[in-house]
Amino acid sequence: MKVVFELRHDKQDKAGTVPVYVSAYFDGLRLATAERCTVTE
Repeated sequence: MKVVFELRHDKQDKAGTVPVYVSAYFDGLRLATAERCTVTE
C-alpha cells in the first residue's frame, strides 16, 4: 500500500488554512480525501 500526503500552500484561504490531499493506493484502487488545516512552522 502506498499513501501520499500533499500540502498545498498555494491554495491558502483567508482564514489561513491550506488543503491537505491524502491518497491511498492498494491493489490498483485509489482512495482520496481532502481536509484543511492550519500551517504552523
